[in-house]
Amino acid sequence: MDIVKTSLNRLGNVVFLVLFFSFFFSFFGFSQFYKTYSIGWEDPLFMTKNGIQFYLPKIKDQGYIINAPVFELKEKTDLSIETTLVYSDILTEVASDKEQEYIQTFLMDSISDSVSCDVKVVNGGGERYISISLFPFVLKNGVINKIKSFSISQTSVSPINKFKSLKSSFVNSSVLASGQWFKISLNKDGVYKIDKSFLEKCGVDTKQINPMDIHIFGNGEGRLPELNSVDRTDDLAQNAIIIVGGEDGKFDDSDYILFYGWGPNRWRENSGKFYSD
Repeated sequence: MDIVKTSLNRLGNVVFLVLFFSFFFSFFGFSQFYKTYSIGWEDPLFMTKNGIQFYLPKIKDQGYIINAPVFELKEKTDLSIETTLVYSDILTEVASDKEQEYIQTFLMDSISDSVSCDVKVVNGGGERYISISLFPFVLKNGVINKIKSFSISQTSVSPINKFKSLKSSFVNSSVLASGQWFKISLNKDGVYKIDKSFLEKCGVDTKQINPMDIHIFGNGEGRLPELNSVDRTDDLAQNAIIIVGGEDGKFDDSDYILFYGWGPNRWRENSGKFYSD
């Protein structure tokens, strides 16, 4: 099952397509951790919304949260859920004139001289992964800079405890808390296509949306576990999509979105013995 969300802001309508499927990540044990991440900046996109023309900062394979560019990453780890992670070694450069103009026009309330980065180890689908969410702009001596790379390191580790390792990480506010959502059904695993005709059948006014503003969320872990102690994804996770067309800011007849969706059935190995000799 899936959903589409629309919220109104200074740049107009933003549509989020939410799908109830998820990915599985595996994380076991713990070890010393230090890793550097690079942000793949691309040329800003020229866009027009509600008569306003602007250049939208763009990061390769990344999206936006309420028109703010973000760098988000989830990756497998063997770190304990009790591990404390911190960011460091922030490498920046002065943002381009187009990027600075966008930040000054729409996001000055979001930028400061402190880096905004949330990094932690969380449970998901019965396993563990590192979750990073970074706002990639920062003020330096009053000048807007963009972050080119940063490092994440481990500062402390608590031994994995049979019960503590089941501790859940809960979000403060669900992505479902605001906006309009449309639920969609998936009956099997595979690559799915969302085009203009499909969105219009869902009741979406495609003349008022930008394909680049569409996001897909969802968890596809199959049926809920019988035991409450079994880990499962909290809220809805944002999923990867490919947008074909839409560079002009319009959802044309030839534009479409591709994503990989999980059906309702999951197969998992069980080591139990279900037969007699």
